[in-house]
Amino acid sequence: MKREVKLIAVATAVAMLAGCASSGGTRSSGQSGTGGVLEALICVYTLGFGCPKQSTSSSKSSATSTYSRASTAPASSGVAGDSAFVATAPASFESWSTEPPNVEREAYGPDTIVYYQSGISSTTPQWDDNPGLAYYKYDAKGKLLYFTNLFDTGAYTDLSKVGYAGIDVGFDKVRDDYPQTPFTSVSASAVGLTANPYAYGWEYQSFGIWNTEAAGGEHGYVNPISYGAATPGSAVPLSGSATFTGRLAGQYVSPTGEGSLAAAELSVNADFGARSLSFASTGTITTRDVATASAAPNLDLKGTLSYSPGSNAFSGTLTNSGATMSGSSQGQFYGPVAQELGGVFVVKSPTTVETFTGAYGAKR
Repeated sequence: MKREVKLIAVATAVAMLAGCASSGGTRSSGQSGTGGVLEALICVYTLGFGCPKQSTSSSKSSATSTYSRASTAPASSGVAGDSAFVATAPASFESWSTEPPNVEREAYGPDTIVYYQSGISSTTPQWDDNPGLAYYKYDAKGKLLYFTNLFDTGAYTDLSKVGYAGIDVGFDKVRDDYPQTPFTSVSASAVGLTANPYAYGWEYQSFGIWNTEAAGGEHGYVNPISYGAATPGSAVPLSGSATFTGRLAGQYVSPTGEGSLAAAELSVNADFGARSLSFASTGTITTRDVATASAAPNLDLKGTLSYSPGSNAFSGTLTNSGATMSGSSQGQFYGPVAQELGGVFVVKSPTTVETFTGAYGAKR
């Protein structure tokens, strides 16, 4: 029997209840993603990676030394307690070509969290201006070693068998007391996807999405994030046009409540003079076993995103080609002069539990 999954976004107004301080982007034993979902539900910190957000002006070192992807980072490089970097590590994310290999790192960008609970009708997510926080680690050859707790167990693969090589898929198989994730037929308590920037030739951004279940299967959440080196608002072009191409991925809940993973091609046509982005995904597929796929043209997304003068952040409305869902997307330009872009989205049905939550990235 299919397990019905109904979605709910928790209101931002109660985001700062007591108990939030311990559930943020730091890792803890026996949890994945932003921490146990029951703690997340208590904390009800909506649309941000963790509770509370880590400030972008944290106690990172001001060092700016960088390393080649082919080199070995100094033994003293790394992360102390998932928070402050030691002096020999780069101060902040600048580009994938200068990231030190084999070192756990962090980067910021737009994100959202959608909570779901059995028996509760879905509501429209509210968006938060605070940046999300992603943890990751790649080796010198660009192989993913770790992404937000879901890839450090060795239980991961990619979507190459269904035509989307470069989208890595990770499973948390450590927590035996947790239920099966509703998004795959693979035995795991959590599942996530992340785009490999080295596979796609990206330099300034990437994205990830994950799902975590609470013990008993009554609650869970989906958390997409886009992250990287944001373009200064003053450096976004004022005229001209460009086409950005890339990938989109996410986690989909059907009208009957069955979850699956999804991926698609993405094209975004930018009119910098009009500050307008024409967004279109194509070739969408869904999969539950990461080995076979079903074509899902009804999940192709389209819409127009826009941004204010002097801003690097854009937003707008997306709808699916099947005309059953609509919702919001927020994103930003990445790189010194907006060479790339990325963002997150949530589209949902007004009458059923059908919901598509994900993220995307693209370059010129």
